[in-house]
Amino acid sequence: MASAAILVSSATLIGTSTNLLVSWVMTQFGVPPIGMFELTSIGIPKLMLFIGQRLIPIRTTEEPLTDKYNLRPFLAKLSIVPGSTLDGSTHEESHIGQDFDLVVWR
Repeated sequence: MASAAILVSSATLIGTSTNLLVSWVMTQFGVPPIGMFELTSIGIPKLMLFIGQRLIPIRTTEEPLTDKYNLRPFLAKLSIVPGSTLDGSTHEESHIGQDFDLVVWR
């Protein structure tokens, strides 16, 4: 419970007295004070990272997804459009097989 309170408190200026103190000290040094929701961009992602992971269920599959969704290997023809970045290069030079995990046949 205490950990959740610490995480939530970092989302707004009035979440903790430390946030208020730091904002006041900033004004003493001529720096603009912290806005009310300026810390939200830091606090909410932290909250999602630590608590959100526990909300997502862990799913396990008994069978491979390729079998579950009836995915089979297939053959496709790729045509290179003249003037494209791949125009004039070999498939070894373009790395298209490596980049997209493809087996390239000639």
